[in-house]
Order: sequence, then structure tokens, then C-alpha cells
Amino acid sequence: MKTGQIINRVRSLIDDNVEPYRWTDEDLVEYLNDSIEEICIELPLLTDSTNVTSPNAICSIPIVASTSKYSLDARVVKVLDAYFDATDLSSTNYKMIIGSSYVLDEYESNWKAYSSASPPRYIIDDIDYGCIKLVPTPSKAGTLSMRVWRLPLTRLNITSFDNEPEINQRFHRHLIDGVISKAYLKMDSETYHPKKAMEHEQRWLNNISKFKKSYILEHSRDEVIGLSEVYF
Repeated sequence: MKTGQIINRVRSLIDDNVEPYRWTDEDLVEYLNDSIEEICIELPLLTDSTNVTSPNAICSIPIVASTSKYSLDARVVKVLDAYFDATDLSSTNYKMIIGSSYVLDEYESNWKAYSSASPPRYIIDDIDYGCIKLVPTPSKAGTLSMRVWRLPLTRLNITSFDNEPEINQRFHRHLIDGVISKAYLKMDSETYHPKKAMEHEQRWLNNISKFKKSYILEHSRDEVIGLSEVYF
């Protein structure tokens, strides 16, 4: 569905088809953006390893010698795979192991005392929100190339009505409940309906839960035959 079709469907369901609208196009598009981001945080609907140049260089980080901590782009939900390519090492593309500090504490209890080395072996993704830490601290400069689970690269706006949301079309119609749940919380005597908001929010959350269960089942099955991994 195109953005304009989603907005028109929402207007029909909330009985707001006649100008002057109670909800502006800007209102509804923002609610749509928020709903898209919500489902993208819960499910890996968008994965990416190709955006490595500005302004969307979210899959590549320049690594500085003796620096271990790096910020991720705000649109990155999780790093799924990563390779370290040192500038002056003859061999390239060292695959990194990604995990939490708790797991590393269990299997490499002295990791905090590691000396600088290249290539680093681990990426720790729970040190600070939105950051990763390379272990050991890299002793050489290089590039970290990543496959990431991410949010949409750009938010929709009122000029995007002829464009489709970036997520797969099978999820588009389910965004409508997310949009309406937010619309009914607009603070105005003609728009604020908390009971209706709660009803649509529950449908929205139920659909997300259903999709998550389906995803886990599908990918757990695939994992048995070595085709994919589960990132939950």
C-alpha cells in the first residue's frame, strides 16, 4: 500500500474524510512513522549490509587504533554480523563474535584485562545503549563492516503519499491499528477517545506478538538445517 492509501484508510475508519480535518495529514503521517518504527524495533523487518557511504553509512564504522568504543547510527537496532578489516594487515575480513558482557564474563572472564591487539575478536553490544565495544581494543586502524537490523532510513512526510513504507507490504494494513491508536490520543475534545485508543492499541500489539511468534518459529526451524540464526 502507498502511504496515501494507508492514510485514506485511516481517515475512513475514524470518520475524518471531510475538511477541515480533525487530524491533519502531518498528524497521521507522524503516527504512521511511529508505528513503523515500533514494529521494526520488535521484528527484524529491515536488515542491511549495503549502506556504507554518507548520509546513510550505517553499515560501516572507521576503526581508530587504541579506541574500543563506537557509537552506532540511531537507526541501528542490532548488529547481526560484523567483519574487521585492518588497514595494514595482509589478511582481511576477520569475522567478529557478537554478544553481551554477561556471556563474555562466563566464557572469557579476564576479557577486561586484554591488551590491545588486531584483529579484535569480540563485539560487546550491551555496554552503553547505542554503542558497541571491540575486545580486545584494536591496535591497528581499519574498518568494521556490519550487517544490521535497522529502522527505516528516512521517515515519511506529507510529500511521500505516492511512496510505499520501506517495510514489506504484508505488514502495511496492520499499521492502521497502530496509527488509529495514536490518533485517538490526540488531546482535543473531538479527537480524544482513550477507550477506542486502547482497543486499537491492543489489536496492534496482538498483531506484533503474532508476527514475532511466527518469525521465531520459522527461523528456529531454519536454524536446524543451518540456514539462519535467531536474534532474540
